[in-house]
Amino acid sequence: MTTDEVPTRTSGREERWLRAGGRDFRVLINPATREPARPVVFLNGIGCRADVLDDLVDQFHPRLEVVRIDPPGIGQSPLGPLPYGMPQMAWWVFELLDQLGHDEVDVIGYSWGGVVAQQMAVQSSHRVRRLVLLSTNTGALSVPGKMLSMAIMFSPQTAQLLHTDDKNIGRLYGGCARHRADDVRRLLAPDFEKPGPGLPHQLLAAMTWTTLPMAWLIYQPTLILGGTDDPMVPFANSRILYQTITPSKLRSFDGGHLDAVLEPEWFAEQISDFLT
Repeated sequence: MTTDEVPTRTSGREERWLRAGGRDFRVLINPATREPARPVVFLNGIGCRADVLDDLVDQFHPRLEVVRIDPPGIGQSPLGPLPYGMPQMAWWVFELLDQLGHDEVDVIGYSWGGVVAQQMAVQSSHRVRRLVLLSTNTGALSVPGKMLSMAIMFSPQTAQLLHTDDKNIGRLYGGCARHRADDVRRLLAPDFEKPGPGLPHQLLAAMTWTTLPMAWLIYQPTLILGGTDDPMVPFANSRILYQTITPSKLRSFDGGHLDAVLEPEWFAEQISDFLT
């Protein structure tokens, strides 16, 4: 894909409020600016609002209509009364897609969102055409990240403290975050200065569910992107996914957990080529 072949995508997006399973969800939609449009749902990492993905989504191929969702208690979506599991989250996503008129979609899952994406591919396989798994794992049964990286998920106070130190930011996320600490703080400040109340629910969903026993059922063409310097989700997890999901391609990058949103050009090209 060259610059001459693909026109520049506009950064316009729509914000809608939709209801699924008795809960309200904030939904962001980046419309396609070139036909024929290809609907894509992009599921984000733990504790982060959908807006974190803006720079990456803006560089996608203009044929891709990208739908993003703030999970319950994250970003602007209100927290529901009870915790939920990955199958329930997948069901909510499909219900939201129904309201948007999308029957078959491509699914991109980043970190925590990658487990939801795998669940969607198994749970309603006829509705998922292609799958992109970015810096993710299989959930509870996976190779754990380094203790420092895990600490920020279990303690918002620890996260706030660690993000004040440049070296700690590099140790937390690896890759380009090692020399772009100020950019990391700007990107994640809204999520860590005032953590969403839904973070414990996301953690519980991830800790009580694994796709490992069922990943072999994923038959959709799958692109797996894993960083070799990712303290949060070690590259070994990408290898496990590659070995388990038969119709998959594995592409490694010399970077960490936030490279896709801090330096999105290569990732946007890889994902766009795969989905179009």
